[in-house]
Amino acid sequence: MLIRTEGIVLKTQKYGEADLIVTFLTSDKGIINAFAKSPRKTKSRFGSSLEPLTHAKLSLWGKEQSLPKITQSDIIEPFHQIRENYNDYVSISKLVEILISLMPSGIPNKRLF
Repeated sequence: MLIRTEGIVLKTQKYGEADLIVTFLTSDKGIINAFAKSPRKTKSRFGSSLEPLTHAKLSLWGKEQSLPKITQSDIIEPFHQIRENYNDYVSISKLVEILISLMPSGIPNKRLF
């Protein structure tokens, strides 16, 4: 099943040598996890679109109950100003961790997005 949505990268987890599991807050699916194949390689097609706190347009492929694979990701807004200020970045990162722990996966919340 192909899913096209917008999402904000909340966090990334290394998986193997070059892969990532990415947690997104999406407008229509809520918090979701997805698998990115080889985004940590220098010639990756994802570029910086999977960096934390990046708003991106996503294409995901997978079955309903499995971890979807990210097939395409294009930056909408990189939010550079947050990453340039260390204190802002740390504060936002703490809020993201709280959000992930309190909000159940797969339940949309358009107000929060």
